[in-house]
Amino acid sequence: MAEIWENMLQLNSPREAVCQWAVDNFDYLDSFIPNSYPRVIRKGADNTGLSGCRALLISIGAILLAVPATDSTCGASIWFVNLGYTLELVPLILKVAAINKLMVAAKKMKRVVVQRKSLFYGVAGVCLFAIIFLALWTGFDRPRKNPSYDLTDSITENEETI
Repeated sequence: MAEIWENMLQLNSPREAVCQWAVDNFDYLDSFIPNSYPRVIRKGADNTGLSGCRALLISIGAILLAVPATDSTCGASIWFVNLGYTLELVPLILKVAAINKLMVAAKKMKRVVVQRKSLFYGVAGVCLFAIIFLALWTGFDRPRKNPSYDLTDSITENEETI
């Protein structure tokens, strides 16, 4: 306490004095944190690969929707867009559900551990369901290009209606 008081008199700020004491004595303060406290920060746990994959799938599907239609591009665009949005929305929904589970447990003063593996299994299960659904849909009712012709009031030089 005497050290904090001296720092406060020198720095003229109680906040800076306490912060400086905490920086100087970090190892001492660290000894008070229980070993069970989760203080491990995982590097690379931000799923940038998954977000890049879902953005790529949605982008490819959008490009396929913009190119001239063929039977192949119709089916492929449906696959890319649906799988891309599945990978976009399902992790978000599962994260919200996990946070909701934590909040309910906190209200009951209980401890809950959310396993990352279970979240990944949930995403994999829903993606597997989407792939099976799309495969069945493609197998039973294959998407085909469907040309549409519009009749207008325009007349060509040869007196033909366009």
